[in-house]
Amino acid sequence: MTEAAMTRSEREALTKLMRQRERVAKTSAAARSAHLLAEFEAQLDRQYAYDEDTVWETAAAAAKEFVAKAQAEIARRCEELGIPPQFAPGLSVGWYGRGRNAAAVERAEMRRLAKRRIEEIEARARAQIEAASVQAQEQLMLGGLTTDAARRYVEGLPSVEALMPALDLLQVQATMAAPKALASQSGVGMIEEAQE
Repeated sequence: MTEAAMTRSEREALTKLMRQRERVAKTSAAARSAHLLAEFEAQLDRQYAYDEDTVWETAAAAAKEFVAKAQAEIARRCEELGIPPQFAPGLSVGWYGRGRNAAAVERAEMRRLAKRRIEEIEARARAQIEAASVQAQEQLMLGGLTTDAARRYVEGLPSVEALMPALDLLQVQATMAAPKALASQSGVGMIEEAQE
């Protein structure tokens, strides 16, 4: 038994549903971007306490003990040299709970890179959502096409890759060099005219 073809109203209803799903998916992609950025910010703001890991705690205690002994030797030597305690040099150690993310400049740069990466991820997701939606809608609409000419028209549409070829570094460099060459040629002409 063959399955009956979809009616026009069924195709229209399904197309409408697919467009709605596409909008919801794009909204979800934007929400996901916000979530990814919030997660990144949490990682960026993370500080580590020496006592949250037994290895760190042991190492910090050993360093503190070593520095205390070294400081005692420095104090004894200062006393021998007649350096008053208030002017004596010293040695100290402390736990530093952050890495490069402690510097505001580093955080700003990492945040900028993360935002750019998240925007790229979202743009790719949105493109895939749109492509999937169009592909599904196309299948519905192709089912309703009755002529080969109409089908050939749809199949003949160019791809994005064909319309937007990849950049070539050498071509970009040549494009940059062309205006400089023209400027230097016109500059040479102006100098020669001025000398005459």
